[in-house]
Amino acid sequence: METAGLSTADIALTEIVEGKMEWETDLPKPKRKSRRRARKA
Repeated sequence: METAGLSTADIALTEIVEGKMEWETDLPKPKRKSRRRARKA
């Protein structure tokens, strides 16, 4: 891949898309909000 003119962030994102790098985090997963709606009377 030609990287001339790309920023380091662009190169990193391209490598993630190409499967050369992976994304991981130690942060807990956010809690899902309930999608229930109140019924109209």
